[in-house]
Amino acid sequence: MEPFRWRNCYADVQTYRHARTIQTYFDDVIIPALDTLDCKTEELEQRGGAWATFAKPDMQDVIRETKLAFSLAIQSIWERKLRGYIAGCARELYPVEDLQIRIERADWEGLQKYFAKLRGIELRDFPSFMILDILQHLGNAARHGDGKSAGRLVEQCPDFCVSACKFGSDALSMTFDHDGPTRRA
Repeated sequence: MEPFRWRNCYADVQTYRHARTIQTYFDDVIIPALDTLDCKTEELEQRGGAWATFAKPDMQDVIRETKLAFSLAIQSIWERKLRGYIAGCARELYPVEDLQIRIERADWEGLQKYFAKLRGIELRDFPSFMILDILQHLGNAARHGDGKSAGRLVEQCPDFCVSACKFGSDALSMTFDHDGPTRRA
């Protein structure tokens, strides 16, 4: 892959810490929280009895909702960083135009257009675009349920499901495990 080239902005310099921020959040917040919930689930299984039979599905719901909440947090962090980056580039490259408010209000397609205008490269040209596109639709579907992003997420990842939300006309029940999402009818 040939490296992308553009005029560096101060916004480019500020991105140096973004990967570390999300990695720290993942390592120090998400993984310990999920490990704790997994331990509680194991404790319930070891206790056995009628109470555990009812408590285990409740704990699985807690785990699913926790994973959904973390996916929203990751998507939100990423989107805020992207908007900040694009706005920073706009301030430096087009100081006469006041693009700040338009960038803050732009939807996903709008952000892609601003990025292309400011950097001369389509976000789609980056190898990571497909994953970022899925992350964006995941965040929107988790926030809003049925809608354009939910439909798009099902198209992109038919085996990937988020909580017990309705996507399209049928209700899907979602579970997550360490090997990835699975779909239950």
